[in-house]
Amino acid sequence: MKASKYNFVFPYDGDYYVIYNSRTNAFALLNRDEYNGFMGFTQRGEPIADSSFCRELEKTLFIINDELDELNLVWFKLMATRFNTSRLALAIAPTSNCNFRCTYCFERERLAPVTMSDDTQDALIDFLRTYIGSIKQLHITWYGGEPLMALDVVEALTKRFLLLCTEHNIDYRAAMVTNGYLLSPNVVKRLHPLMLSSIQVTVDGPPKTHDERRFLLGGKPTFQRILSNLCESRDSMPCLVSLRVNIDKNNTSEIDDLISILKEHNLSHTVRPYLGMVHEMGTSYDRYDRACCCSVDEFAQMDLAFRK
Repeated sequence: MKASKYNFVFPYDGDYYVIYNSRTNAFALLNRDEYNGFMGFTQRGEPIADSSFCRELEKTLFIINDELDELNLVWFKLMATRFNTSRLALAIAPTSNCNFRCTYCFERERLAPVTMSDDTQDALIDFLRTYIGSIKQLHITWYGGEPLMALDVVEALTKRFLLLCTEHNIDYRAAMVTNGYLLSPNVVKRLHPLMLSSIQVTVDGPPKTHDERRFLLGGKPTFQRILSNLCESRDSMPCLVSLRVNIDKNNTSEIDDLISILKEHNLSHTVRPYLGMVHEMGTSYDRYDRACCCSVDEFAQMDLAFRK
């Protein structure tokens, strides 16, 4: 037997330790004696005296057979996912236009008032038909640009997708990434037939900070409009709203203020906030202070604190 190369050990609380396996996602809480036994085996090859504890480590794959090649297992899983033909996932931009001009947007230089044509929609359906015989699930992510600026295209394509999926017994799922500015109650009503399982909206902190980063073409603020939309459709959203908060060194101290605003407007149970990492991506950030971008380690610490 040998220790998995994907084990990580962390001190937890006093005489306790957590071990985590990044291949299997297994967690275990060890007391000091168990920790000493596990580390003796891992570092020095000493046998684990407690046979029951040893069996648990084997069962959870913290300890594995000598002949097991974990790297090959990881590679196999990657290839199996990459070449899996039972699920087709498409990210579709019904328009390359957007009503925002966010400071860190990697697409802002390529935004244009162009909406998907009928010919392109037909070509997309023809493309999907080539997969009809092999897929069991179709997953669509509506992206952009701002997809709600071409909601008629989203509606038209969804009807055609659903018809094909119903005819061929294919599981259909969809999600949407939107800035939330156009997410009015009337628009929300139109979203219900679209079979959305998630909607992502981005709010980068309380009003002042958000409006400095995520403003309309022309510079006008957007926070209050987004907040009003979420409040007005609080009880009628077709699914839970994931609230992405892009985080860096400048706004990390304001996250609590944003959470307080959500609670104040009774949105805590209808939106799910999470942190997003802003990456430095060369010339895409010429109007953004690159020095404020977090490293992976810095973001991980912020995210851990936020989750707690």
